[in-house]
Amino acid sequence: VVDVVDVRSLPHVISGIAVDPSGYILYCPCMGRFGNQAEQFLGSLDFAKRVNRTLVVPPFITYTSPITLEPFTSLFNLRVLSEFHRVLPMETFMSLLAPTLWPEKERYMYCPSKTDTNVDCNTKRGNPFGPFWDGFDIDFVGDRAASTSWGWAERLPPLSHFVVALRGAPSSFPISKRLHRLGKYMEWNEGMLRRSTQWIDANLQRPFLAVHLRSGRDWKMACEHGVGLPSYMASTQCTFKGNVNEDMCLPQLDVVIETISLAVIENELSSVFIGSDSSADARNVATSLRKELGVDVVLGNGGPMLDLAVMTQADEFLGNCVSSFTSFVTRYKRAKNQRVSFFGVVGKQ
Repeated sequence: VVDVVDVRSLPHVISGIAVDPSGYILYCPCMGRFGNQAEQFLGSLDFAKRVNRTLVVPPFITYTSPITLEPFTSLFNLRVLSEFHRVLPMETFMSLLAPTLWPEKERYMYCPSKTDTNVDCNTKRGNPFGPFWDGFDIDFVGDRAASTSWGWAERLPPLSHFVVALRGAPSSFPISKRLHRLGKYMEWNEGMLRRSTQWIDANLQRPFLAVHLRSGRDWKMACEHGVGLPSYMASTQCTFKGNVNEDMCLPQLDVVIETISLAVIENELSSVFIGSDSSADARNVATSLRKELGVDVVLGNGGPMLDLAVMTQADEFLGNCVSSFTSFVTRYKRAKNQRVSFFGVVGKQ
């Protein structure tokens, strides 16, 4: 039994916001940190367009204790995003539209299921699933089946499924290469652009090289599983022959230093910025570069999102082919017809 919504009876506008008669789609961005969440967000954006529903844009999850929910609009420009498809921040949807369009007694969780009966979505069990929905005071009255492979117009028509809340992103990870082009719709908002520009002006000399150095403990464990595979995590962002190798995923520090040195010399750069998940490795690399090249080397100190914004504004960028954090910079720069470089991969791409 489903709750039939008479779309014709819904108001056309609520609190100055036009109601989408084609319905809405929500999801929990519950896989991985920012890089993974951003990649799956682009896949979800594409999916929402294909099923012709407004995408309720979730906040990004930061794994503090407890988790922190960072609104999309605190980082990115919603107007640019809306150039691709209809979007609405989750904060706006829940505070202004949900009381009318998605009353508490009609809040169902949707997830893949082999049958349409006895569906169990593990609704709010586990972290970050429970805390994410709790962050918006959302409780579900039951579970329903849904699949990204379905014809949604036939299986989930807005008349009987006006708001579809998915347990996870309706997108694979990594996303297909054809969706990389959507990176141009994730543009920093004015505040982040201003903040990163001010930080660059105060700390770096142009032209500068931005480096994403991935070498933290969890990354070392991840690379143990990836080396030797034809592709791994976000490696579709770079073009290479053969399989993923150690220099691509977890280069030794002497390789890191040599690669950065060559990039500085070849591009006649004045300074180097390093953003890393290992402060010890970043300090060691910086010390060696200062001695060998005599250039100013600055380490990120404003948090991962400021680091990321600085990387996107760099004159040259050197990243990790396997990392989804790097892939955000790659998509951003390629959207502006700028080439990037990767450890373990020859030449700019």
